[in-house]
Amino acid sequence: MVVGEKEKEREYMEGLEIISRSIVEAENQEADLGTKIELTPWDLRLFHVEGIQKGLLFHIPNFTDVAFSTVNHLKHSLSSTLHFYPPLAGRLSIDEHHDATCSVSIICNNLGVLFVHAVAHNTSVSHILQPTYVPPILHSFFPLNGVKNHQGTSHPLLAVQVTELVDGVFIGCSMNHCAADGTSFWDFFKSWAQLTRCAGSGTHTIPSNLPSSLLHRWIPDDMNRPIRFPYTKQHNDEGLIVSPSQVPPERMFHFTNQNIAQLKAKANAEVVKLKNDTNNNITISSLQALLSHIWGRVIEHQHLSPEEEVSLKLVIGGRQRMLDPGLAERYFGNVVHGCTLSMKAGELVEGGLGNGALEMNKLIGLHTQEKLMGYYKGWVKNPVFGGGSRKNTLVVSSDPRFDVYGNDFGWGKPVAARCGVANKNDGKITLYAGAEEELTPWDLQLLRVGGIQKGLVFHIPNIKDKDVVFNTLHHLKRSLSSTLHFFPQLAGRLSIEQHVDATCSVFIICNNLGALFVHAAAHNTSVSHILQSTHVPRILASFFPLNGVNNYQGTSNPLLAVQLTELADGVFIGCSMNHCVADGTSFWNFFKCWSQITRHGGTLLPSTSNPHRWFPDAINRPIRFYYTHQNHNTHDHGFISQPPPERVFHFTKQRIAELKAKANAEVKLLKLKNHNTKITISSLQALTSHIWGCVIRHQHLDPQQQVCLMVAIGARQRMLDPPLADNYFGNAMQVSILRMKAGEFAKGGLGNAAMEMNKLIGLYTQEKLKSCYEGWVKKPELYVPEKHTLVISSSPRFDVYGNDFGWGKPVAVRSGVANKFDGKITLFGGTQEGSIDLHVCIANHILEAIAKDAL
Repeated sequence: MVVGEKEKEREYMEGLEIISRSIVEAENQEADLGTKIELTPWDLRLFHVEGIQKGLLFHIPNFTDVAFSTVNHLKHSLSSTLHFYPPLAGRLSIDEHHDATCSVSIICNNLGVLFVHAVAHNTSVSHILQPTYVPPILHSFFPLNGVKNHQGTSHPLLAVQVTELVDGVFIGCSMNHCAADGTSFWDFFKSWAQLTRCAGSGTHTIPSNLPSSLLHRWIPDDMNRPIRFPYTKQHNDEGLIVSPSQVPPERMFHFTNQNIAQLKAKANAEVVKLKNDTNNNITISSLQALLSHIWGRVIEHQHLSPEEEVSLKLVIGGRQRMLDPGLAERYFGNVVHGCTLSMKAGELVEGGLGNGALEMNKLIGLHTQEKLMGYYKGWVKNPVFGGGSRKNTLVVSSDPRFDVYGNDFGWGKPVAARCGVANKNDGKITLYAGAEEELTPWDLQLLRVGGIQKGLVFHIPNIKDKDVVFNTLHHLKRSLSSTLHFFPQLAGRLSIEQHVDATCSVFIICNNLGALFVHAAAHNTSVSHILQSTHVPRILASFFPLNGVNNYQGTSNPLLAVQLTELADGVFIGCSMNHCVADGTSFWNFFKCWSQITRHGGTLLPSTSNPHRWFPDAINRPIRFYYTHQNHNTHDHGFISQPPPERVFHFTKQRIAELKAKANAEVKLLKLKNHNTKITISSLQALTSHIWGCVIRHQHLDPQQQVCLMVAIGARQRMLDPPLADNYFGNAMQVSILRMKAGEFAKGGLGNAAMEMNKLIGLYTQEKLKSCYEGWVKKPELYVPEKHTLVISSSPRFDVYGNDFGWGKPVAVRSGVANKFDGKITLFGGTQEGSIDLHVCIANHILEAIAKDAL
């Protein structure tokens, strides 16, 4: 329940409007009322500093349409969450004793938390993500700015602010640092997200992993309680106070896992040279290497005297070190100890990455359970409070192990995490995990061509009903959002990272900037206009979004775009997907999941998310290759504004069987001549050979002219040790080309071409595919179609007609204009069992000739 709500007059500050401030109490809190939680030295050392301020950014294009209901939903789910976190709904209590000491506790009195609803009318998600420096307006997205932890006697221990943006929302959370550390902070945040998502789905199921009791802090039995320390009210003014206007500029730096791996390898290599008998067992961690790198670069560019002392402040986690007795798995409170590493500036800079990392490693290694217990008990005898920092000090906070991107409130994963102004000072570093996925050679070879454009035709006679259209649109958008939760790559963008050696690497940044959804209407086009035309009608190209966008442009364009086009008596759902992100198998896997979620109203969801891309152990990562933006205009091959005409040819199961029998009969004669007895031509090889022959025959080429057939060899069924995951998402195929002379083809007939195709495909074992993969890394080649080449794409094995959104099965499948050129053939399974449809894009006179002798 939301109780104690107080709406105030709207307040305005620069760029931000405060809509309301409310108090949200925990529901069903009677049992815990009055419970007193004594604070520990881990908590008390933070008494005079400010709280934790962290927040998440979500991209929700239509958030303003649902803001009121969403804000109310968040209040109610927050109330439900506070039931499991009673300390956060309480207040601090400072008991002053006669000997000028005091003790501090949390009283679980359910006075509630502050909930602020605000609007930043002119701020979009991109305004936060794209600037070089963190925009100052972000500081106003957090409540309780300037409030210190000791003020928790009169201020809430938790305050949240939901700020509407132009195309999204920011949820900022300020939590009293005496009540919780980062681990506990994100534990609460994740529970709130889970409860919000579950309630929003209509299941109203309480997640099973919520904490059962957070009312006890760990204090050794031999320690006098409550813990007392000297205290006067004058202490309240001590510590760090920084107003937003005084905060130094802040910038985000992204380190890929490969960058970090390289730093780790370099640090450990340098440590090997520095090792002596006392540190033979030292191994530098990834985080130690990264921090040493940053610390060294900062000190280097401060141009300090080599003899000047510099410091690095670290937070040592105690949860994994306190083993006897161990802390509760969901222990709520602070279990961290601050420590400082000091070195001479010259020693750090001249000693290289390894020296700083080595000293850091040794300092962290000292903090055993016994050492932490010594600090804990020592604080009681000599209390020392955190706050402020010495000159030339770098302060490291937060932890990349916190699962910030796992906090899904029902709108998909957040696109970014940001922190507020609390405890910000010159030299403050905050760590978050990044969100990225690097591309493989299978993906990268497609960088300069267009994406995948495939779509389905549905016959829906009552589609003109406005209510039907509105409900269909709304439902498709919601189900698409739900589906993207399981395919986070498709809601992201590409990132091209340029290296100093003129090479680049390409990644998918899973930042949830979203997919494009287009609603269109072709009022004068019916289903029969699409199905019955001799040639594929030109208007079909407009049923797909992102025409003319090539894969490398995924840095600034969505990686997925869908378009719902109303027809006179049906709909067409066209989908454009960046081909560097997915192949046909992954494309139709996504399409099928979307249709299932739409049909079942979100109750049928994929059981697992898609796994990471596959890289052999021997490959240096990230994969680097030479690539410049200047070459785009001269090497784009993904879009032709007016491609040749296209026609659909239907081959029945019987006709395909006849071609297969003919091809194998001809191969049998060839086998007798060549003593080859192992080849059996498949139905698809026979059909492809037949069409290729028709095309070459009617092109009237010189007999010595080389002709080519380009096919994609699937890797999923061939990579067996280790096998690719069943739901592997990405490209898993190798482009291969069969070359023959035109005269050789005409003379050899159907069987000869089919046999050569069979042999080419048979070469692609797992070893061959791995060799091609590793060979691409050494000599990268971006796919470009050759002249006189027939290019085969798609597969009749894809279950295109199994995509039922709730309106029945589709009546046809069609492809867009992307990658359409003279000689492009797209294969789909037919509507009849065992049949295959060939969509042939080639000169009109050849299409007419094919029509006469192809069937």
